Amino acid sequence: PRPARRRVQAGVWRSYWREVLFPRIDRFKPDLILISAGFDAHRRDALNHGLIGIDESDYWWLTRVLCQLANSHSQGRLVSA
Repeated sequence: PRPARRRVQAGVWRSYWREVLFPRIDRFKPDLILISAGFDAHRRDALNHGLIGIDESDYWWLTRVLCQLANSHSQGRLVSA
């Protein structure tokens, strides 16, 4: 039998962004930030099979911080599609 899969909670997801990904983006100092806005990580999206438990507030938080990084490094150049 397969081992049980555990859902990634929003707090863990946010912590990873805060502790790992945002610092890397900050060090890289991009000229432009592109967001590929797939919402399959949403807790109610069937595609993620219940493995990731984020919601609208988490997407809002991520976008807000990415906008701050764009303002700091790329004169606000950010594209979300």
